[in-house]
Amino acid sequence: TYGDASKYRPVYEGYGSNAAHPEGNPQTSHLVGNYYIGTFEKRPGDKDNGYLTPSPDYGIGSTQGDEPTGTLTSEPFLCLGERISFRIGGGCNHLKVYVELLVDGYPSLRATGKCNEGMEIVHWDVSTFINRSCQIRIVDNGSKQWDHINVDHFDFDWELGNRGCFSNNFGQCSVGGGALPKKNQLDKQHYTGREETPTSGAAYFFIRECPPKPFDDMSPSNSNCSWTEQERIVASDKRRGNLFGISVDIDHEHGIAIIGSANSPAYGYYNDPIFVQSHSNLTTVNMPIPENLQDLMRSGGTYSATGGNLRVIDYLIRQDHVPVKEQMRYAEQAGSIYVFIREPAEMGPSGEVIRKSFWKTTEDSKVAPPDIAARDHFGFSVALDGTTAVIGATGDDSFAKNGGGAFLYDMEWIRVKFSKVEFVALEGSDHVVKIFLERDMLWSNSTLTIGYSTSDLSAIGVDASKFEECLQTTVSQRDGCGDYEQAAGEVTFEEGEEHTYFIIRVMDDHCTERRLEYVQLNLHQLGGSPLRGENYRAQLRIDDDDWQGGYFSRNCTWSI
Repeated sequence: TYGDASKYRPVYEGYGSNAAHPEGNPQTSHLVGNYYIGTFEKRPGDKDNGYLTPSPDYGIGSTQGDEPTGTLTSEPFLCLGERISFRIGGGCNHLKVYVELLVDGYPSLRATGKCNEGMEIVHWDVSTFINRSCQIRIVDNGSKQWDHINVDHFDFDWELGNRGCFSNNFGQCSVGGGALPKKNQLDKQHYTGREETPTSGAAYFFIRECPPKPFDDMSPSNSNCSWTEQERIVASDKRRGNLFGISVDIDHEHGIAIIGSANSPAYGYYNDPIFVQSHSNLTTVNMPIPENLQDLMRSGGTYSATGGNLRVIDYLIRQDHVPVKEQMRYAEQAGSIYVFIREPAEMGPSGEVIRKSFWKTTEDSKVAPPDIAARDHFGFSVALDGTTAVIGATGDDSFAKNGGGAFLYDMEWIRVKFSKVEFVALEGSDHVVKIFLERDMLWSNSTLTIGYSTSDLSAIGVDASKFEECLQTTVSQRDGCGDYEQAAGEVTFEEGEEHTYFIIRVMDDHCTERRLEYVQLNLHQLGGSPLRGENYRAQLRIDDDDWQGGYFSRNCTWSI
């Protein structure tokens, strides 16, 4: 939005406390420059004047209110320094309106406002994410009062290559980054960064658009058609030399695209280095994590749930607790595929197009077989028909060295997700927790089975036999019984069902716990490895009911 918009309008007519938002008085946004992102405001710049002035169609103080929702996600970039700073204001619900940092696709840091239009400076410590691929995502997912967010002036403490471009080659900075030449002085200045990840790859989606023809027009049907670039797609965990985009296929009817990345390395569940026997180890990190790392289980700042725990992994790698160099040689050029989903067009009551269809720029999921190995080049070729995909791996050694192989996938799981990022159970009250899944209503006309599993984070799981053995003892004697029953299996959506669930049993004891207890929840391809994507991971938080000093509480030898 152009200018200090909130300075020229009342703020909720006195809603809230006087300290935060006094009686509807205007509040300055503290913007830097001429523009900031304010999801409550509605005063764009004037395109015809190079965005140097506000649009004449919207007066000062114009708003769209709290009702609109949406997200704005940056392209992936490498974190090459220690700090990202920005200004943030607006709403204060960290579950609805916020800015977050995605690291290799994992939400890892989050910040929100203070229910005040004025933006304050926030500093993120990103030192543990150096050389990982990062994205900034601005989220407005609420429609009540203060469900909006103000963001401005992102600043990195490393050189982005957006200064000092004094020479150019056909409009591009030959030295790698800087100000791009303008066609005229009214044009807005654009910049290009230095190339960070050579041959990491990208995919470009084009759509052919044909305007309607008059009834008496006898010219060929495609004579007035034109191709328009619809989206540029980059992997959220891009790396040098991954060759993302070496193969692409799209099913236009279903709105699904698969993109091969034949040279991407194999990773563990948290994008950590894998063991040689990757199919039997989700991660190289020993779980449960040490007690002093419990804060890393959350997204930082607001301590919102993440569904994954990449911050823990990066901290341990930085402390040399994970053998990166030793393990990565077993994972190079293994390959993977990325699945992208197209959002359908939004239509009006008379059939008019309100919003065109568009491709989500962050992948729905990343897929690799459980027995993948170095130099398999999985994803070298891809083919897609509906939700059935065939993936080629030219270096697969299953039958002969570099003999190659093909993998067949039924990808109906792309319509399934956890209903929450975090499920919560209270020990002693919630003996059984239902973990709910949901699927797209438009795809509920058939049965669908998907795999699931649990794994330790800071909670300790025990197998079914140990769990049953502990249930036969009194609660006061359950020392060494863990926190929950490990679970793995399959769950089925019946025809017409949009929701289903699996259960996790929680152990009740009198052991005092000293930290937050988390269980990782994963969804799987049937017979395959965990699916990697925000929809397919969640957490179960188990809250302890045995407080230090309580009448029945005691310290146990195996409690954590």
